Amino acid sequence: AMISRSQRARRATNDEGRMVAKLRRFPIHHDMLHWLSQLLSVLDEERLIVIHPDYQLGYEVEVTGIAGNHQLFVFIEDALIGAERDGWLLGDRPRPQVVAAAREFNQYNHTTPYEFVYHYSSWRGLDADGVVDLQSHEHWIWGEGIPSDIEKFDDVRVVLLSDPPYKRTFGINAIFEGLEPDLTVIRQLSQPEVTDFLNRIKQAL
Repeated sequence: AMISRSQRARRATNDEGRMVAKLRRFPIHHDMLHWLSQLLSVLDEERLIVIHPDYQLGYEVEVTGIAGNHQLFVFIEDALIGAERDGWLLGDRPRPQVVAAAREFNQYNHTTPYEFVYHYSSWRGLDADGVVDLQSHEHWIWGEGIPSDIEKFDDVRVVLLSDPPYKRTFGINAIFEGLEPDLTVIRQLSQPEVTDFLNRIKQAL
């Protein structure tokens, strides 16, 4: 209850990742330890790069207090879908009640269904042609995961978007009471920045 409400308390308790590392070193036989590990893994004021290789669009965003990838996907689509002429992604943004479900904890664990517009992969999902390889399931970012497990490239977590291989509908809900999940768009990446970033990824594969 205390650490869900305070970034400072989360940082102090986790001790630069040492507490989560300890919790993950042995099988967790108690639900509370599982939830504690997930709560301490929450990213605060963390920069992410989100790129859609097919559209050649990229964005730098900052996330805080987002405990699960389902929540993250909702916030990404709410923030980045918009008018194409203004440099935003195509599609229909999540309904306000879906965003509210991702943001506001409810004690009855009710979920709100949402079909994601995009598919999510790590940077290793990019192929030699510069498109997302949907056959590489090991590089998918699963909705059941957590943002802190998204792999970094050049010291920043990278999310690659593509059209979904199948319909992905999930029940959306906020996981922890007290957290204040948020995603802020810092800036749109320029076309040369997107091209350079994708080229550096291809060279690293």
